[in-house]
Amino acid sequence: MGRELTPKESEEYLKYREEQGHKAAELLGIPYETLVEIENRAREEVLSDDSWEKELAEKNKRKAGIL
Repeated sequence: MGRELTPKESEEYLKYREEQGHKAAELLGIPYETLVEIENRAREEVLSDDSWEKELAEKNKRKAGIL
């Protein structure tokens, strides 16, 4: 992974990300807050779903002849 951002870089990144979010929300015709809620729900769903890891582990075990 890369280096840690400096406080200034982190602030600039967050500002840029928010600006892009506002542009995306405008293009979609929804309030920015709604877009943030949708992104947060999607992120939580993806992070809570580890079924792909289990499927991959089973597939690799079958390939290795462990199952």
